[in-house]
Amino acid sequence: MTPIGYHRVDLGLNNQKIALLGLISEAIERGAPLVIPNLSIFRPLTEDHKSVPFHQIYSLQKFHELAHAFGIEIVDTTSFLELNGWSCFERGAKRLGAEFNRGYSSLNCLSGQLFKHLSPLIVNTKNFAKLYQTIFYDSNISVVCQLRIETDWIEYSDHRTSSAAGKNEYIPSFQTIMKKVKNSLNEEKKNIYIVCDEANLPLTKDEIRQKILFDYGINLIWKTDILSNDDLEVLSSLDLSIIDFEMAVRAPVFVSNSHSTFSMLASFESFCRNSFPANRHFLYNLPVDKLVPRTDNGASGNPAIATDSLYQREPLIPIEDRDLGWPICLMAHISNLGDFETDTFGLVGLRDNAIVVGKRDDPLKQIEGFSIEPKNSHIALEYRGMLADGTWTSWVSAGFVGTKGENRALKGFDVRLTGALALSFECLCIGAFAGRSDVVYGSRNTGCSTEEGLPLEAIQLKFYKRLQNNETPNFAIQGTNQETRF
Repeated sequence: MTPIGYHRVDLGLNNQKIALLGLISEAIERGAPLVIPNLSIFRPLTEDHKSVPFHQIYSLQKFHELAHAFGIEIVDTTSFLELNGWSCFERGAKRLGAEFNRGYSSLNCLSGQLFKHLSPLIVNTKNFAKLYQTIFYDSNISVVCQLRIETDWIEYSDHRTSSAAGKNEYIPSFQTIMKKVKNSLNEEKKNIYIVCDEANLPLTKDEIRQKILFDYGINLIWKTDILSNDDLEVLSSLDLSIIDFEMAVRAPVFVSNSHSTFSMLASFESFCRNSFPANRHFLYNLPVDKLVPRTDNGASGNPAIATDSLYQREPLIPIEDRDLGWPICLMAHISNLGDFETDTFGLVGLRDNAIVVGKRDDPLKQIEGFSIEPKNSHIALEYRGMLADGTWTSWVSAGFVGTKGENRALKGFDVRLTGALALSFECLCIGAFAGRSDVVYGSRNTGCSTEEGLPLEAIQLKFYKRLQNNETPNFAIQGTNQETRF
């Protein structure tokens, strides 16, 4: 089959990575060999762009490992079907958007594995080691802040002021950013490392630094304060972008603008590399006086979504050693949001695999219906829902129960294993209901609901080994109407 590729796409660093994702997706769909594209040294304010071979920027060995794992053949040829780089970016962005929101299962998706395996060579250089050592160890700086105020970003923001939050959602001033930092972080955070395109700032770094030091007592440190002119001479603008990105991913605390692809991928790559949520990332482009924790691992540029705890899939009760990993997809239709799923298929080796949809204390986001799809042919189960009128649906083994788009929340739910596995395992249903501060546990075949018929806000499922001979374990759970022991 004819190989596919493109020569380069003149976008910023992280958008080039998304375009590469789109190209790989196309190769997988076609079953075609892949030609690795060049990367672009992109200067947004000029037409002076240059190509640089991929292997000079990222580890070719790590990329081949990724390609082999996904069954992609890599070929080195000048004869290939050239795709449009921008179309690859759009395809990659669409795939990334779909895989971003899958929670822990996104770690094993193509997106998660690609960004995890893009290993930049520059992190092994003396320049990066010098910067890393100086900032995080010698200076003991823990906060890295993306100052997204460059002139090209200002021009972009001028076209994005139609949002309800206005222009400040896209480009708050550097004074506003640092005021929020001052209001949010500990008093001892007097030094902050800045990542940005220093060549495109509207003011000099010294003018910005003096203003912030005078107004807020915060000292801003830039990479050009640490790296000498001789160090900088050997670095291209692409190198500098990668250095900024790698410092952000490694930062104990990262502060950024949700609309920036840099910000989104920094959170997502932190999640992918560590297999743990990037819960020390904060956003400054919301209409409040403080930084707001990012809770979506980089899934959205919309600040309201990026800070919505729904995407954390926080367990209603903690994960415990006795919990079993269970390969299913739990999907709920949530009011004013749509379909939302948690897919635990393929979470090999991960302990934190909470099967949760929904969140507590948000009357605009209640569960109207749900479905469960086992991801293993040996798993058989049934489920049902209590409708808004208080009646239970029939037990089903597949498909959706409840309603969609009618603003009629379920009043309860129930899940049970069937078949051979039901002899050895069982499912515990935990629910959160509107107006109730505690969680509700479902008893066997009586369902998870409240006597008051409260609307359902969140579902958590836990799977356990079933006890034999009516033995009682050393924990008990207070059910809705009776004490239920498992």
